[in-house]
Amino acid sequence: MATATIQYDLSNPDDTMDFKRACKANDMSCVLFQLIHNAKKEIEYKMEGKNMDQYETLDFVFDEITEIINEHNIDIDDIIS
Repeated sequence: MATATIQYDLSNPDDTMDFKRACKANDMSCVLFQLIHNAKKEIEYKMEGKNMDQYETLDFVFDEITEIINEHNIDIDDIIS
């Protein structure tokens, strides 16, 4: 079996950012899976019977996306900046 060792210098800001991203990679993958495979049906179900204009619908959809991201403890500001 092949193995790999990755070392991060956590006193280096670039390495620290890479470390945080690596630690959150599985959570981010779960978010993407949820968005691609489940979110459309869930959002359609939650919107059923609601009479919303296009702006309310857009806000609703992005609120749902934000909720999925938050459920997986993804802090975008922590892994981007």
